[in-house]
Amino acid sequence: MKNMKALKRLENKEQRIIHYWNHVISKEIVRFTQKQGASIIKIEYLKNIRSMKKFWKRSDRNINSWAFFDLEEKLTYKAQLAELEVVKVNPFKTSHECSNCGNVVKKNRRGSLYTCSCGYKKDADVNVSFVISTRPSNEEKAITAT
Repeated sequence: MKNMKALKRLENKEQRIIHYWNHVISKEIVRFTQKQGASIIKIEYLKNIRSMKKFWKRSDRNINSWAFFDLEEKLTYKAQLAELEVVKVNPFKTSHECSNCGNVVKKNRRGSLYTCSCGYKKDADVNVSFVISTRPSNEEKAITAT
């Protein structure tokens, strides 16, 4: 009986932790967006992120255990309450594109540093966030293509 109580307490612990942090992260993103005076939050369209695992040189176990959809749902919900729009953009080669000149070269990203031939140097994640901010949403692309 004691073991059953302990097992019940630990049941879904990882799931609860992920849900908690997704709430914290989404709330902070919405707060930051409002503070900046922006009206749109752009996120990568990550529908096929798990299927890309086979193409990675090193597979992170964490990438498959994190709840991207849960974070997106929480972010969308909180953004709507704050009267903000969430749009999805194509993530293709965002980590290889220079947010300064638009040059796309795979070797420009080395670990956590992004260095372009144009002289631009930034933290790789900061560079990607700037690239995402300039990308059209998937809906905008579909309208432009027709």
